[in-house]
Amino acid sequence: MKKLSLKAMMACSMMLMLSLFAPFASSAAYGIDEGEPVPAGHSASTVFIDERPAPPQDFQAYKTAEQKVTLRWRGLTAISGYEVYIRKDDGKFRLVKEIKSRPSRKYTVKGLSPNGKYKLAMRTYKVLDGERKYSRYVTATVDMKKQPLPKDLSLVKALTVKVGQEKKIPVKCRRGRASKYIKGISFKIHNKEIADANAAGVVVGKKAGRTTAILKVTLKSGLSKTFRMKIKVVG
Repeated sequence: MKKLSLKAMMACSMMLMLSLFAPFASSAAYGIDEGEPVPAGHSASTVFIDERPAPPQDFQAYKTAEQKVTLRWRGLTAISGYEVYIRKDDGKFRLVKEIKSRPSRKYTVKGLSPNGKYKLAMRTYKVLDGERKYSRYVTATVDMKKQPLPKDLSLVKALTVKVGQEKKIPVKCRRGRASKYIKGISFKIHNKEIADANAAGVVVGKKAGRTTAILKVTLKSGLSKTFRMKIKVVG
């Protein structure tokens, strides 16, 4: 009789503990379905209440005119918009544009100093329950004095190379290091039996003779300049 009552007491105790625990377990797992905010102590509250939007992806900034900088990024859909900030040298950031078109991928800042150094910052925002949630900032720096435009580029008009030799075409620039801002060089060689080339700007002599080439130098800004060059291959 004593053993039976002890088992009964243990069973009652377990049922009491489960009944006390159940409301808390239910709140953490199913509180959202009931239309109520999850209590602050639960991990689910971070996911549903305080989630920050993703920042702009693949953010870049390049000088595209004497007084213009163009920003490019990969558009996002799960956001409400973007904010663009700028500062000159060591000054303070100021908001220059709020973009409410979510698929946007490009914006140009105008009226900049041709000799200034600018830092651009951008973040996304998402409106939740009437309140804005912001992403972290992404930044890019543009030195207007050093970053070249297509008109700043130049290269040799004639190139001599030996059979079997590789020679890189030096692209010169009036400001900064051109190679730092070049995305690629495309070639159209009239006679590929005499010489050939690759996107790195390297010409290879194949057999003695002369030919011509049309070169297109593309900057990382997306702007480009076309050149005509004579190629002489010697044995």
